[in-house]
Amino acid sequence: MLIVDDDAMITEIISALLMSAGCESFDTEASGIDALERLAAGPFELMICDLNMPHMDGIHLMSQVASLS
Repeated sequence: MLIVDDDAMITEIISALLMSAGCESFDTEASGIDALERLAAGPFELMICDLNMPHMDGIHLMSQVASLS
């Protein structure tokens, strides 16, 4: 599972929710660019992504992810 959000507080909230739901393994990235680099190394089963981020918004990130497969 990969969480992509530029807001550290939101990332912490999502992480806490996932841990309380029993998810022990997930990664986080603060930008779409960093997320793409992480995804190039290997796929994730689920990505939770902010839509409004600087440099590369979530919509652009998802279109780039779609082109990886």
